Parts: sequence; C-alpha cells; structure tokens
Amino acid sequence: GVATPLPNPLGGIVVDAKENPVPGVAVWWSILTGNGTITPRAAATDANGIVRADWGLGTVVGSQSARASVAGVGDVDFTATASPGPAAEVAVVGGNAQSATVGTMLPAPLVVRVVDAYGNVVPDVTVNFTPNGGSLTASTATTSAAGEAQTVWTLPTTAGAYATDASVTGLAVAQFTATAIAGSAASWAKTRGDEQSGRVGEALPESLIVRVLDQHGNPVAGLSVTWM
Repeated sequence: GVATPLPNPLGGIVVDAKENPVPGVAVWWSILTGNGTITPRAAATDANGIVRADWGLGTVVGSQSARASVAGVGDVDFTATASPGPAAEVAVVGGNAQSATVGTMLPAPLVVRVVDAYGNVVPDVTVNFTPNGGSLTASTATTSAAGEAQTVWTLPTTAGAYATDASVTGLAVAQFTATAIAGSAASWAKTRGDEQSGRVGEALPESLIVRVLDQHGNPVAGLSVTWM
C-alpha cells in the first residue's frame, strides 16, 4: 500500500565483461516517480557483486519507479504498484442540501467518497446510509473504483428538515440535509371564527381563519384566499 516499505529489498549485481561479480562498485539509488524513499541512497557492492536497498513507496496510488545507477556502466530501473491505504475519511460529494415536495424522490442521488489518509480514493468499502425520515433505495452501498457510493432518498410525507447519515465503521459520519416542502393545496378547513354573533354594522369579535392543506395534511403557505 501507499507510504509503506516493500516487503523485499531491491537488489542488483554488478559483473564484468565475462559475467564475473565485481565487489566494491559504487551504486547510486534514486526515486523516479512516486515520491517514495530509498535507503541507502548510495552503497558499494559486496564480495559477490551484489547491492541492495530498501524502498518505501510514496503516497500516490499507482505505478512508482526507482533506479540503480553505476557510473560509466548504466542504469537499471525497478517498478512497483502502490494500492490505497485504509479508509480514513468519508465525505459528501453530491446531493446535499436539496429540497423537494413531501413524499417525492430528491432530484439528485446522495453521493459520498471514501479516501485514505493521503486523499487516495478507496474502492470496495461498505457505506451505511441512515435517514431520520423517508426511505432510501439502498441502505448500504459499496464504493466504486472512484471511491464513491450512493443512494436515492424519498422524502417523508411531513414537511420539514431532515438528515441522512453516511457512515463507515470507525470513521466520522458524513451527513446530508434535505427539506420536504408541502405539496399543492388539496383541502381546506375552518379553524376559527365560525358561528359567531354580533351587532349589525360591527366587526365580529374573532377573525375568520381557514387552513389550507396538501394531500398529506401539511399546511400550504403563500396561497391567495378569496372571501365572499
């Protein structure tokens, strides 16, 4: 994985034109790609013409390379592949702070990305999604090659603010918020002021009040009511 030493050291042998090992030859080691480390940077071949170095991979996922050089002779290159480290963070990358009508599906999916300690995406991690209202198309999802997992949220039928947590075992929770908005007016009801009595030409003691509701019983604001 990234930022870890390879299990076996790099090794090379220096020989003469007749393939005989040559001791005491200076070999220089360098990192070509991947911001890793080589120890030691320079060493002499042993009695068998062999030289070794330990390679610690860098923090970038993918192919990395190192080189052994002998002055006047040439270079030998080594390659290794660094995989992501353990999951270190789950973050919201899409679908946060949406709003929609009560009882309907949000227009965009909820998307999180899981990364290691160096920001490399981590595939094949299980993410758990937990809403405090409504329903999800999937309560668990596995991160893709891009380190992303997603689900789709259908809001509850009661207007208000809601949240869905996205969690990976051992990591801090990422949270989505959404607002469920009342639907179109479906019914209305008298709430105050009915069946009053008073003197002619004077205002009744109580105001006349009606409440307009959507199909789920949520109050609907912003409508014009005509009194006749």
